[in-house]
Amino acid sequence: MASRKHGVSYKTLLIWRDRFLKGGEAALKGKGPDAQVKALEQENKQLKEALAEMALRVEVLKNSAASASKL
Repeated sequence: MASRKHGVSYKTLLIWRDRFLKGGEAALKGKGPDAQVKALEQENKQLKEALAEMALRVEVLKNSAASASKL
């Protein structure tokens, strides 16, 4: 009845239901969106640290080049 009301086939409704239930199971097992968010946050942190290190290296190289050109 709900599928007819919203113009969706019954099979599509069952597929959506199954996906919803699998997503809930994954979230309860720690493999859902929260785990993905944590993994992405960790990767983001590592990339920020790498970027900061590279920026520092660039600054050191610029200062070295400026000092060398004064000689």
